[in-house]
Amino acid sequence: MPLSLVAAALLLNLYAYQSLRTLSVPVCLRVAYWVVMSLSVVVPMAIMLLAITGSSEMTNAGGWALSALVIFLAPVALMVAVMLLEDVYRAAMLAVRYGLHISPAALPRAKWVGVAALAVGGAALLAMLHGMVWGKYSYRVKEQVVYFRDLPQTFDGFRILQLSDFHAGSFSSPKDVQRGIDLANAQRADLFVFSGDMVNNLADELRPWAAYLAKIKAPYGQLAVLGNHDYGDYSKWETAEAKAANLQSLIEQERAIGLQVLLDENVTIEKDGQKIVVAGVQNIGMYSHFVAYGDLKKALNGADTGAFKILISHDPSHWDKEVSGYPEKVHLTLSGHTHGFQFGIETPLFKWSPVQWIYPHWAGLYEKNGRYLYVNRGFGFIPFFMGRVGIMPEITVIELRVLNSEF
Repeated sequence: MPLSLVAAALLLNLYAYQSLRTLSVPVCLRVAYWVVMSLSVVVPMAIMLLAITGSSEMTNAGGWALSALVIFLAPVALMVAVMLLEDVYRAAMLAVRYGLHISPAALPRAKWVGVAALAVGGAALLAMLHGMVWGKYSYRVKEQVVYFRDLPQTFDGFRILQLSDFHAGSFSSPKDVQRGIDLANAQRADLFVFSGDMVNNLADELRPWAAYLAKIKAPYGQLAVLGNHDYGDYSKWETAEAKAANLQSLIEQERAIGLQVLLDENVTIEKDGQKIVVAGVQNIGMYSHFVAYGDLKKALNGADTGAFKILISHDPSHWDKEVSGYPEKVHLTLSGHTHGFQFGIETPLFKWSPVQWIYPHWAGLYEKNGRYLYVNRGFGFIPFFMGRVGIMPEITVIELRVLNSEF
């Protein structure tokens, strides 16, 4: 399989190389192109194989290697797309000439297409490099006001700080992480919730960063749930007991820094005599490769049926498949998990990411049947790409408001 990937990557490079030939680039630059591109494919692949040998988990070393592979192949793929569009046009023109019995003389490649391909590839390369160096720590505060007719009046203006997908094992810059934590604390929220994936694989990944998260405090508490990465499913364990001990260690560490970990449980928050319910469900992923650990019915057990309810559930597909149509109304669900693929485009009017082909609800606020879902883009990043391009790490502030009758 690795050899076939190397062969496919080199073929892509061969096709993209046509853009250089179009521009009559000096031989020395052509040689340099092939040296860099060949090494960029073979070396990361070799390092990645060594990094994951004997382990099912993606280590940081493997992550950096895979990121290097992405950095070079993504621009090449875009160059290929530009060249391919021209080749489709040239083939169509040749077919027309043949049909009209016009001499099928070869159509030369346009130089401007070669320039365009190199420009697109160069821009993509710079974006990838920026994402790996700066983008992954470019925290953004997303403020979202959500209106409800049945929100208890005393909770009008109640602010919830949400972080998700910390992925402690990926961090390497204490200064940048501290800046993100300071920014989160500066939001003066009433309640702090963490919607899962504290680590990549192992509980010990949290230890160097626990003191940072411990600084986040809110007057109405700090709540957390588990995400798919927290259970240790992506590591090999000698025994089931060792895996269970790893999970227990993570839960104990989270509790030690002040997080109340909700394991299919709920808590009641009271403010000036009125109450809301916040439930937390263990990870429930609706795709076959994710184990469903949680139980929504259990998480809501004991809560007043008519109470205003907020659910913390890591995977937004849980909202799609169960929560949005659940007989007992859950007013607002807070999720994460998707990271926005750590790659995409976001503008005030438009957002796109490849992850939307898998998760229809992948970033921001959604509504169905009067029930709302907010999907956090994640605070950290996972090693499939050690960076972020276009989809920045997020600190969310949800403000609950009462929708008055005049609206």
